[in-house]
Amino acid sequence: MQRIRCKREFGLTLLIGLLLSAIHPISVYAGAWPNKPGSGLINGSLSVEGATRLSDSHGEVFDYSLLSSAVNLYGEWHLSRRWCLGAFLTPGKYLVSEDGDQLGIGDATVSSTFYIGKISQTHFAFQGTTMLPLGTENSAFLPDSVYPIFGQGIYAFELRPQVGWTIGSYWFQSELAYRHRTEGRVPQGLYSLSSGHSFSKKWAGRLSLSGMFPLRSTNPKLPGDAQRYYGFQTAALYRISPSSSFVLQWDGMVTPGYELPVGPRLNFGYSYTWK
Repeated sequence: MQRIRCKREFGLTLLIGLLLSAIHPISVYAGAWPNKPGSGLINGSLSVEGATRLSDSHGEVFDYSLLSSAVNLYGEWHLSRRWCLGAFLTPGKYLVSEDGDQLGIGDATVSSTFYIGKISQTHFAFQGTTMLPLGTENSAFLPDSVYPIFGQGIYAFELRPQVGWTIGSYWFQSELAYRHRTEGRVPQGLYSLSSGHSFSKKWAGRLSLSGMFPLRSTNPKLPGDAQRYYGFQTAALYRISPSSSFVLQWDGMVTPGYELPVGPRLNFGYSYTWK
């Protein structure tokens, strides 16, 4: 009976990854480890990003002043020891640039993670992720006149195997993902390596390295298809209580070949967990 249930949960994870794209990263915070059934997490954050340069679709860098702030919401719920659902949304984003001010929302992302098992101290999981383009001019759900472009404009889904290790108070996780995009866009590969450590009962830290690259020749009519990036992410977590934490995160990203800001991003967040 347990084996049948595990197969059903894995099938639902794959189904969510494939089907919801007909109706995008973030990796479920739970990672490649099992969790207590019924437990979960809610995270709210404010991100601020500034840039004085942009890189265009041909990789050329030019001067351009930009300041962006956004409110982000993320939640996850562990339906069983092996199965976890997660959702991410940017309900508000404000952009100040040389071309004027804009207010809108970002894309929504839904994730489903299935914990496969472990060999010795190595844990394995599989994640299906979908993106719903709410923050774009192509959105079928929101009026374009009210919500300017703040997303990718296409539906997408990801298939993401995860491997995790725990050594004392340290943890490590690696991911390699395949992203399928609609409207004839080139599929992409993504990778990340993360490590975390609990310094005390109150303080913990995390470091991540990640990147993205096209998986085949790009479409010359869609120069954005050549997009690739590599970057890092550092975070410090302070536990207020066993269930509440403040998080400070700094992202740095290089994006040759795509119109994205060249500059760091700061995230100030609060997380609440229950078990």
